[in-house]
Amino acid sequence: MGQPEFLAPPRRLDAPLGLDPASWSPRDVYHLHTALITPRPIAWVSTRSAEGLDNLAPHSYFNAVSDDPPMLMFSIEGKTDTWRNLQEVPEFVVSFVTSALAEAMEISAVRMPPEEDEFAWAGLGKRAAERVRPARVAGAAAALECTLDSVTPVGRRNHMVLGRVVRYHVSEAVWREGRVDPSRYRPIGRLAGHYCEQGRRFRMRRPEFAALREHGAAGAARLTERTPLPDPDSTE
Repeated sequence: MGQPEFLAPPRRLDAPLGLDPASWSPRDVYHLHTALITPRPIAWVSTRSAEGLDNLAPHSYFNAVSDDPPMLMFSIEGKTDTWRNLQEVPEFVVSFVTSALAEAMEISAVRMPPEEDEFAWAGLGKRAAERVRPARVAGAAAALECTLDSVTPVGRRNHMVLGRVVRYHVSEAVWREGRVDPSRYRPIGRLAGHYCEQGRRFRMRRPEFAALREHGAAGAARLTERTPLPDPDSTE
């Protein structure tokens, strides 16, 4: 059988796009999918093989899924070194990528032979974890030590990893008044085929339902009261 015939994405739209994903090539669907679901946080995942070899790789299909207990997920494309290591040592660490570590993260994304150490190639130090065997990235503003809960095949080539956080690490540089300060933390994210840093921030007030009922749907938006937050880099 020959290769299936796929439609090419239109160069421009004269009307809203309605699309059955099966009509485009997987690569074109990838570009659409990742351009719409943005920005995505980056899980910088470190794992260790049974022989003690370290691996470090970024994954942008990543997010929190629960906080009691704290759990997260990320997705692996194919049976990579990360996937193989998790079969042997069911533990991992997620370090977070801030701007100063962006170039090192990109180097660690290079496909390398299993015996190569991405930490070394990226010029990164290792810091021992406290509850799991894989190392965490020295210098990362935050890291989560995790035990593996499950690995579930998803679609044609991905595997969804579900993990439980057993230890948090947060730098004092990003902590203020009892919480992580987003203006100091500022992890980078994946934005389609590019990266982004935290931009303008704002706060919104969430009204009670009694207030919504009083003002009606037409006046509901006024109750949220969007308030811009100051630029953390501003000298004013």
